[in-house]
Amino acid sequence: MAYTPITPLPAVPDANDGPDTFTEDADAFLGALPAWANQVNAAGAYIDGVGAAVDADAATASAAASTATAVQNIVVSAANFKGNYSALTGALAVPASVYHNGNYWQLLENVANVTLEVPGVSSKWALASNPSGYVAIAGPLTLTYAGRYLITNSGTITLPNPAGLNDGVGFVFARVIGFEPTIQTVTDGIKWRGGLDNVINLRSSGIALVVASGKYEV
Repeated sequence: MAYTPITPLPAVPDANDGPDTFTEDADAFLGALPAWANQVNAAGAYIDGVGAAVDADAATASAAASTATAVQNIVVSAANFKGNYSALTGALAVPASVYHNGNYWQLLENVANVTLEVPGVSSKWALASNPSGYVAIAGPLTLTYAGRYLITNSGTITLPNPAGLNDGVGFVFARVIGFEPTIQTVTDGIKWRGGLDNVINLRSSGIALVVASGKYEV
């Protein structure tokens, strides 16, 4: 549907112009109103349609951004694969991933001696991210990548400053029953119905935080 131009209305009748002029102007003004109203209605319908299309495009872009983030995590893990954990010794720096006990693990922070940080035991490792599952993590921990996370203790999980992230980037959290982890970020970085905050105590089974205009929307 093409945009319908709106023809300007004639001059508004003014009684100070005298009866003859006023009558002519009133006839012209009233005569133009029906066509003008049709044009306004058509333009409004066009604007509504464009607005709906923009909303749909935004939703598609948000979904694509989330998928791209998940794929990015997988690519980073694969590109920095170090092989079997049991074969490693000495220092190991991020990014790095290994294979251990039937799973792939992603290193979350640099370690001085990798043999002392066993995947599945040390909190410095997380199960390699994938688009359908959750990455198991334990606090205290600072996250860098968006994704889906299962928090396995009552520690604090720190999120990056949302002002530096694109709209639509999301962090999804679930918790192990019996624990109440804390999720935190910069001051006033989290927006929810109670206002702005920087801390969430995760007492429910799960929560999603999505970046919108420089804030995490709950």
